[in-house]
Amino acid sequence: IAVHRSDCPQAIRMKGKMDVYWGSGTGNYDAEIIVQASDRVGMLKDLLEIFSRSHLQVKATNARSGAMNNIICRFSVAVKNLAQVEDITGKISALKGVTRVYRE
Repeated sequence: IAVHRSDCPQAIRMKGKMDVYWGSGTGNYDAEIIVQASDRVGMLKDLLEIFSRSHLQVKATNARSGAMNNIICRFSVAVKNLAQVEDITGKISALKGVTRVYRE
């Protein structure tokens, strides 16, 4: 199954087309955000505070210490759109000690 815009040249030539309809886009979606950072007192608190100040619901989290004084934190967060994901990852990246932020 492939979805194309109605004005896509490839879609215009295709056979067996059917119309599709998208929802209103008012729901939330789960995003998995992974943070790698230096292990320090207060790091998890600082990360959770960023989510809280951004009014994002953290549905689940897991944090563990890794090698060489590093931590890996996984957050399952309810977001409305990609812009929210980009905003929160930017804010987390700016936090002192954070070395990598990515979505899984």
